[in-house]
Amino acid sequence: MELLLVEDEQYTRDGIIKFIDWKRLGIKKVYTAEDGLQGVDVARLHLPDIILADVRMPRMNGVEMARRIRTFHPDCELIFISGYSDREYLKSAIHLSALDYISKPLDLNELDEILSRAVEHVKKNNERQALVSYFMENELASVIVQDNVSNEEKMRLWSQLNSPRTDKLTLYTILMRQKYSRTTNLIIKEVAEKLGIWILLGRWEEFYLLHVAMKDTQSLLLEKYIKKLIKSSKFKHSKPIIAVGRPVNHPLELKESFRSARAAYNRHFYHPDKQVFIGKGRALSLDLGFDPTHEFNRLLLQEPEKAKQWLNEQFEFIRNYDGTPIELVRNWAFQMATVMYLLCHEWAESVLDSPADGAVLWQVIISLTSLDELKKFLNDGIDFIKNRSCCGDANLPVVLKAQRYIHLNYTNPLLSLDDIAEHVSLSSTYLCEIFKESTGQTINQYLNNCRLRHAQLLLQTTHMRIHEIAEACGYSGSNYFIKVFKKAMRITPQEYRKRNILI
Repeated sequence: MELLLVEDEQYTRDGIIKFIDWKRLGIKKVYTAEDGLQGVDVARLHLPDIILADVRMPRMNGVEMARRIRTFHPDCELIFISGYSDREYLKSAIHLSALDYISKPLDLNELDEILSRAVEHVKKNNERQALVSYFMENELASVIVQDNVSNEEKMRLWSQLNSPRTDKLTLYTILMRQKYSRTTNLIIKEVAEKLGIWILLGRWEEFYLLHVAMKDTQSLLLEKYIKKLIKSSKFKHSKPIIAVGRPVNHPLELKESFRSARAAYNRHFYHPDKQVFIGKGRALSLDLGFDPTHEFNRLLLQEPEKAKQWLNEQFEFIRNYDGTPIELVRNWAFQMATVMYLLCHEWAESVLDSPADGAVLWQVIISLTSLDELKKFLNDGIDFIKNRSCCGDANLPVVLKAQRYIHLNYTNPLLSLDDIAEHVSLSSTYLCEIFKESTGQTINQYLNNCRLRHAQLLLQTTHMRIHEIAEACGYSGSNYFIKVFKKAMRITPQEYRKRNILI
């Protein structure tokens, strides 16, 4: 905090400077001037927080000086020193919003009290200004990357914040994933200030949104800034994840840098151990529109360990294409999870500790935040199915063999009980008995539920027509499928799709 003392009497100036405890007040610098004219010049140069000025001075009195200073420095606190005969001057001081005045001869204890009050006013005003500036920065940081705000409005806000001129400057947008706190705000700004980087700080969803500007010749500063943020010991809760957008040369281009930063951050899903992602061109992407479930289903039914190996190979292949939209990968994993759920819905219910369906399973999939978490979730499912097939029920191996045969052939509308019994080398009667004992369902109920669950999945995740879904699920015709579906679900397939569509 700084103060300007304007007093034409040297002994008065010296006495005030000597006897006031400036350090205790928090005033780090005291400037002096011998008259009002000189006071205007010093105030223009240093913009002090507080001005303590005599009213009567040669060349320009204190009130006229204060009036001129108010034109370029309106927020400073004014305190006047007046003689008994200066009452008319003090009336003018009221219109200048002076904080107070003190009469000559000076009572230094009284002056100290007035200065203490002025310091508190400055602090409160600074806090208020900082709060206003904070909200303006937050608004501009988000507005500058929006499409629904005019360029004129963006540039108006940009100029209001005294943002740097863009000549020979490079601008970047940075997204930083870190728990919000006042400490984090200070770290972001302090590191930038020490490096001489201009920064505009805001919030976007769960991210800190940073727009930084530096001279074209200072491109290495960005790398240094990011390293210092990453290494800061003040981040106690978690390591920050940082995504940097591509460089641009004008504020109105920052939305392009922002989009680039978002795309760069998405790669964290594929590489959860990395902390910094740089937006450089377009990352490699896969088209996961193919249906991989047939191969996975075949392996899972016949050799679960090979199914696990196949699945892990698919995940590592996908990781190399980290530009693939995350929703495509989640949908792909959801298809794998549904295959396991259809084969063994006890697996999903054991994971969720409650009855499950496709919609609940989808919510689990989208809650997983990385490719590694998806991989573990599905591998755990395979292990569950493997362990279940090894449990102590003597009839279970035969029942599982029958279930697997059903899952491989339920799309065949001619699949019969005799076909299943022949496959497991048992009579139809005996198979029905042990199947019901192990599963609580008849074979026909199990087959119908298998077809219905697959139909639900297709209704939720595809735009296939009803007759195509009926055929894919082993029904002899769409009318029969609609009848069976409505009886089981109490609504038609079309109504079910409207209520539960996931894509």
